[in-house]
Amino acid sequence: MTREGGPFTERAGRVPEKAARVGLRRTGRSGRGGGRGQAEVAAPREPPGKLPAGETSLTLPTPTMPDLPDLDSIRERQHPRVAANLPVEVRGPGMLRQAVAEDISLAGLRVLGLRAPIGESLTVALALPGDRRVQLRCSVVRQDATGVAVEFDGLDWDDLFALARFLHPRLP
Repeated sequence: MTREGGPFTERAGRVPEKAARVGLRRTGRSGRGGGRGQAEVAAPREPPGKLPAGETSLTLPTPTMPDLPDLDSIRERQHPRVAANLPVEVRGPGMLRQAVAEDISLAGLRVLGLRAPIGESLTVALALPGDRRVQLRCSVVRQDATGVAVEFDGLDWDDLFALARFLHPRLP
C-alpha cells in the first residue's frame, strides 16, 4: 500500500490525516532503522455521539469529589505577613507622602493612610530597625478606606536579604 506521493508514505513515519480518515493505520516497526511498516485497514469506528452496536444505553462512571483540602493550608500564605508599624516614605507620580507600613512580607506591604489607584507604580523607602534603609519599587494591588496593599516589582539581593533579616525573627 505504500506509494510515492500517495496518501501514505513510509518516509513520513506516520499516517497522514487523509489516510487516517479513510481508516488506514500504521503497523509494524517505525520507519527508522530500516524497518518497513505497512498500512492496513482499521476496524470501522462508530461516529461520535452514537452507541456501539447492540448497546441501548451508556453507563458513565459516577464522578467522585476529591477530599477538601485542610482550611489551614488554604489560609497559609506563600510569604507570611509580619506586623511592622514602621514609618515609610512613599513616592509616586506627583506625590511624596509619609505613611505607616502596617505589615510586611517578602512579596509586599500594606501602607496605612495612603490613597493610590490600583496599578500605580510607587517607590517605598523604609528604614529597617537594626539594619539598613531600603527603597522598594512596587505596584498598588489593592486599596480600601484605610490604605493600600503594594506588591514589590523586584527586589535586588541586598534589599531581599535585609527584608529577610527583619522578617525571620518575627515569623510565627
